[in-house]
Amino acid sequence: MHKLTLVPAGCAYREWHETGATTRVTFLYSNPAAFRKSEDGECRLQPRIYFEDSFVWETASKLRSAIEGGKVNSMPYLEALSGVLAHELSRVHQGVAREPPVSRGGLASWRKQVVVDYIEEHLGKQVCLLKVRGISEA
Repeated sequence: MHKLTLVPAGCAYREWHETGATTRVTFLYSNPAAFRKSEDGECRLQPRIYFEDSFVWETASKLRSAIEGGKVNSMPYLEALSGVLAHELSRVHQGVAREPPVSRGGLASWRKQVVVDYIEEHLGKQVCLLKVRGISEA
């Protein structure tokens, strides 16, 4: 399971984890000017938490590996990967799906969306899932 979190420039973000196993986290910072603009000429990426997209994951992994592998001297390659990553994140933001969602159990997709929307609206605040309308009603 490859979970991604997107925090656009200018958005506050705070995260805390308590895990029983080793966790690997990679942070990539991109120039907001690299993202595809909408019809009105603005780039309005919204924060997204714990989403899955294999294309974004693969591109981000290539970029991380290139940086960790010391390929920082190959700027054209890093710039190309960064551009592809920006394009993929813009595609995800615009809701263009490339692969059908896979159900792995858990919450029904509409309930999961209610929770994700609530959390994204309250990203800078402490969230209590018991207060999310629609999840406890069944």
